[in-house]
Amino acid sequence: MNYLSIFVPGPWWTPLTYACRELPSPAPLPGSRVVVPLGKSQRVGFFLSREAASRKSSSEKYTLREAGEFLETAPAMGKELWELSLWISRRYLCSPGMALKAILPEEILKGKPVEPTPENPLKVLRNPSYSCIYQGRDSLRYEMYAKILEETPSCPRGLFVFPEIAQARSFWLYLRERGLQNQGALWDISGKAKKEAQFLLWQDLRKGNISFLVGSLGSIFAPLPKINFIVIDQEESGAYEYRRPPFFHARSILAKRGDFFSSHIYFGGRMPSSRVFLQLHPVFKDPPKGSFVFTHTAQGISLALDGTEREIPLAKKLLEESVEAQKKGEGVLWIFDRTDENRELFCDDCGHVFICPLCGSMLEMGKTGLFRCSRCGNTQAAQSCCPHCRGEIFSYRGAGLRGFHAKLQSLLGQGIPCFLFDRKRRQGGLPLEKIRASGGIILGTRKALSLCDTLSVSLIAWLDADAEARRSAYNSREKAFRMIWESCWRGTEKAPSRRIFLQSRNPQKGWQGALEKGWEKFWAEELRERELFSFPPYGTLIEVSASPKMLTLLAKELEELGIPFSLFPGTQENPEETLWIKCAKTSSVFETIRKIFNIQNPHVKRKQACTLRIWRD
Repeated sequence: MNYLSIFVPGPWWTPLTYACRELPSPAPLPGSRVVVPLGKSQRVGFFLSREAASRKSSSEKYTLREAGEFLETAPAMGKELWELSLWISRRYLCSPGMALKAILPEEILKGKPVEPTPENPLKVLRNPSYSCIYQGRDSLRYEMYAKILEETPSCPRGLFVFPEIAQARSFWLYLRERGLQNQGALWDISGKAKKEAQFLLWQDLRKGNISFLVGSLGSIFAPLPKINFIVIDQEESGAYEYRRPPFFHARSILAKRGDFFSSHIYFGGRMPSSRVFLQLHPVFKDPPKGSFVFTHTAQGISLALDGTEREIPLAKKLLEESVEAQKKGEGVLWIFDRTDENRELFCDDCGHVFICPLCGSMLEMGKTGLFRCSRCGNTQAAQSCCPHCRGEIFSYRGAGLRGFHAKLQSLLGQGIPCFLFDRKRRQGGLPLEKIRASGGIILGTRKALSLCDTLSVSLIAWLDADAEARRSAYNSREKAFRMIWESCWRGTEKAPSRRIFLQSRNPQKGWQGALEKGWEKFWAEELRERELFSFPPYGTLIEVSASPKMLTLLAKELEELGIPFSLFPGTQENPEETLWIKCAKTSSVFETIRKIFNIQNPHVKRKQACTLRIWRD
C-alpha cells in the first residue's frame, strides 16, 4: 500500500494523506492531478509526494481513504507553475491549494483532460537581468516596449502586463498599427463564452502556439513554456495587488517567473515602487516647471454645502482658469475624493480628522456618544479635545459629490457645462462626444482619472490634496504622491501643457514639496523615514485577522520566537481581532503560522474566516 500527500484546492494548509494500492506507470511527478474523495464528493487534488509507510502507525485511529485515478503523470500546468504555487504559499502565507485556485483555470481544477506537452526545460542556473523604463508619457514607453519585439523578430517569447485592461488594449492597438502583433495574442476575454474562450487561449499558450501575450492582471499566470522577457508597465500601481486571498502582488509573481526562466525583466511606469527604487535606482526626467499650482484652502471663496458645517474652499485662480479652459473647448477635471456616504469628523480649529486606528477610515460620532468607524464598525471613547491643538469644537464634512455638484452648477451658471462622474457606470455615464466638442468641467473621485485616456484634459484640480495623506498608514504619503503624479502625466499626449491645481492646508510642504522636484526627491525622503522604523521595503508587515482564540495561540508562538507583533482587540460591534507582525522575511513566521492553522488544530473552524495579508512595498 502506498501513502500519498495530496493538496486539494481550498483553505487547508497541510496536504491530505490518501492510500493508493497501485501507482501508475511512469511514476507520477509532483503536481500531477488525481481524483480523491473529500467528504461526500469527489475532488481533483494535486500529488505532492509519497509518504513513508511508517506514517500509518501515527494515524491508527483514522481510516485512510483511497485515492482515485491519476489524470496524468506530469503537472498539467507545467513544472514552472507548479513550483510557483508552492512559492506563493510560502511567500504569501497561504495554503498551496489556495494558490492553485488563483493560478489555474476552473477547467483544470475540475479535472478536464488536456493534451500532454513536452516538459518545461529545467531552470537555467543564470540570474535574470533587469532594465527600467520610466517615462511619464505612455507613448514613449510603448515605443520602447515595441523595440523589444523588433529586436527579437523570430520568436519573441514573453509577457507584456498592464494594470488595467484598457491600457493593454491600447498597447495591442499600438502593436497592430506597426504590424508587430502577428505572433502574439491579447488576453481580453469577455461575454457569455468568457470561460470557454479563456481556456482555449490557455491551452494554445501551453502548447507554445502563441509567442507573446499582452494583458492585465489575469494574464500573469499564462502557461508559456518559455519566457525570454517580461514587461511590467506601471509596476507601482495598486492594481497589481490581488484584492482577495491570498493577496499576492503581481509584480513579485512575475519577477519570480522571470527568475525561473532567467528572463530579462523590464520595470516600467510613471514612477517606481519603493522596492524597485531601492534596488535598481532608476532615473527619470522631472516634469517641466510650472505644471503645479499650489493654493491654500483659506484663500479664495468658500462654497457652503448642505449636510456639513464646513464650507468647501475654491481658489479664485482655479475657477478662472477652469472657466477659461472650458471656453476653449478643453476638458477640466476636479477631483473631490469623497462619496455621498462619507462623513468626516474633524477639529474646527486645526482641521485634524479623526481616523480609525484599525483600518484608517473616518470616524463619526455614534448615537451612544462613542466614536464609531464608518468602515469596520470599531468603537472607542469619544475624545473631549483635539489631540493636536487641544481644540474642543468638532464638526462634520458630510456632503459628498452630488451635493457639491448641485452647488457648483448653481455657482457657475447655465453657460458653463458641469458634469458629474458616476464611478459605478461605464465611462462615468458622461456624454463624451459633447465634452470633446465643447469642453466642460467634470467633478469626480480619483477614478475619474481614467477619462484622461479618452479626453483632452488640460487642467486637473485636487480640491482636498491632503485627503489620502491623512490616513494612518505607513504608505499614505506614497499613495497621495502617486495619485497626483499620475494626474500630471496620464493622457498628456492629448494635453501636453496640462496644469495641476492642489488645494491644501500645507501647500508645497512635506511630500508636496517633492512634486516639482520629482519622485527621486520624494523617495529619498520617504525611505529615510521608513528605514528608521523598519517599514517596507526595509521590513515586512503581516496582517492577520482571525478568531480571538487563534490569534492568542499565534501571539504565544511569536512571543516565544521573539518576533515583534501588535494585537488589536476586537470590539462589541466587530469581534474579529487583528494581529500585526513585523519581520525581515516571511520565512521566519511561515512554519509558525502553518502550525497554528494546521487542519489537525482543534481550534481551526472550517467556516471561520482567517485572512493574512503581506505588506512589502
